Amino acid sequence: MSSIYFQSLSKEEKQQFIDSFDNIVTDCDGVLWNANGIIEAAPETINLLTCSGKCIFFITNNSSKTKAQFHSKFQKYGFNVSEKNLFNTSTLTAKYLRNTLPSEKLVYVVGPEAVSDELKQYEIDSFGVGKEEVYDDILENIDKSPIEIKKNVGAVVVGFDKYINYIKILKAATYLKNKDCLFIATNTDETFPTSNEFIIPGTGAVLAGIQVASGREPFLIGKPSTYLSEVFKEEKIDPKRTLFIGDRCNTDILFGNKCSFKTLLVLSGVHSLEDVHKFETSSLKESKLSVPDYYTDSISDLYLK
Repeated sequence: MSSIYFQSLSKEEKQQFIDSFDNIVTDCDGVLWNANGIIEAAPETINLLTCSGKCIFFITNNSSKTKAQFHSKFQKYGFNVSEKNLFNTSTLTAKYLRNTLPSEKLVYVVGPEAVSDELKQYEIDSFGVGKEEVYDDILENIDKSPIEIKKNVGAVVVGFDKYINYIKILKAATYLKNKDCLFIATNTDETFPTSNEFIIPGTGAVLAGIQVASGREPFLIGKPSTYLSEVFKEEKIDPKRTLFIGDRCNTDILFGNKCSFKTLLVLSGVHSLEDVHKFETSSLKESKLSVPDYYTDSISDLYLK
């Protein structure tokens, strides 16, 4: 493998590595915390790096919280973080639609309440969040069903939705028959990181059924999208002096490499060294760009004193 194991470096080399960056951009789920709670020493590591003068940005594909809610989570766990340095997909989705969606149009949300809350902040009306009843004889009596299809829907937004079901897929695909209806995905992450035995399906699993039924490809908001790359360029940071930390090769590391950052994969989340090897030996260009420059066990390995 061409990726360098951070822990194999001497203490002096580790310090030189950290000193070579002015900026650190990091993912959250799988790097700072996972479904089971905080990653050990993650707050202490981030706070130490901040105190040493690093400018730290946080980019998450997770759409389950508003920016304010994410900031509260950081504070709860003891991270010293400025809200302006948080980039989350529910907020970015609302900002994107503010600039692209006609004001009289509605948004159908297959996703969490945080997305509709952020849309509301930007005075965009939406519907669809929450449970949707499934009727046993829906296919036999579709023309007589009580399913309401609104006429002025201008966008379908898909995020993580634990209530995903047949009716939601049916509605989303029906709205997307209109070629002028925008199709937005907060992210395409296949799973959530966890240390227990369960596989926790992510937004990508929710999105797949709607993509197949509609025959359309969504506009992607989160990593590794070109849109997010352009948004982040507004921070005007030097790519050569920036490190990106993530736990997922095909979103985090791919995004970091596309931005010309140095990349560090932590093994506390989704992808393993076996996954890295698969990307490395693939003939696909995007797979090659999904290979990290460095890898380590946990973000706490950067805690140098």
